[in-house]
Amino acid sequence: MEVKNKIKSHKVVMIGDTFVGKTSILDMYLKNKFEETKPSIGAMHQFYKLKLNSGEEVNLDLWDTAGQERFRSVIPMYYKGAKAIIIVFDITSADSFDGAKSWVKEIESNINSTILILVGNKIDLDEKRKISYENAKNFAKMKQIQYFECSAKTNHGIKEIFYYAAENIPKNEEKKGRDISENISQDSRESRCSSC
Repeated sequence: MEVKNKIKSHKVVMIGDTFVGKTSILDMYLKNKFEETKPSIGAMHQFYKLKLNSGEEVNLDLWDTAGQERFRSVIPMYYKGAKAIIIVFDITSADSFDGAKSWVKEIESNINSTILILVGNKIDLDEKRKISYENAKNFAKMKQIQYFECSAKTNHGIKEIFYYAAENIPKNEEKKGRDISENISQDSRESRCSSC
């Protein structure tokens, strides 16, 4: 009897300031529709099945978190255990970019083995742009994270963000496994040497 491989589920969390378009990005990705939305309260999540280039299917467990300052203290509870964290800012708002940088700093100090993806949304409003592509890209490069730009309104660049996360989570898991193995063998060598 043939045993079907269990579909892996990967937690992916979206964070960022309020009104940057996190919910709109998810709505466009999941439902292919754009709606003006009210700020999220707490967090919502949905599953999305995706087929990778390898033919493997994965479930993305997508979490959309609130951006209001009053919810900030509880957001770490939602991104705990995430395989990828998508940090969204609005390219027409310098404050939201500062907020994204603050999120990156906070996550780096709490988690070290999660894929971070920086996303500049609202490129349909390019004439009102306050954060240049080069500025955001350079920040992402300095932090060694991936940068994407998108428009939740026009659906430009949305699929690429989630596909990148889904493709790179398994690679990151393999790397994490190798790092753990190397650390264990290093510790083993050091303990043998100390008893010499």
